[in-house]
Amino acid sequence: MKFEFRENNFDINPINLDIPVESQGPYDCIIHKITDLIAKAENGDLIVKKQVDNFKNYVNNNPTVPIVDPLDVVCKLMDRITANDLLEKVRTMEMKMEKL
Repeated sequence: MKFEFRENNFDINPINLDIPVESQGPYDCIIHKITDLIAKAENGDLIVKKQVDNFKNYVNNNPTVPIVDPLDVVCKLMDRITANDLLEKVRTMEMKMEKL
């Protein structure tokens, strides 16, 4: 698959979040899958929080680089999923209470 991208002048490079993202570019576009890392950072993993902060700093300092799945949208979605999960638990509890 990488060969096909090269034929079309695309290079796909993984980003190492343990070192400054700025030093690894430049990037024309970033496609990320950082959702799990954001969740771990929000749950107190300090090492992962540094990685997420590193990525967020790059995004904030380079607003012209397109980000597939912008972080603000991802975070809102994550909050909605959490909220929906809580509502489902409440509904389940209500249904159990009605059966008593």
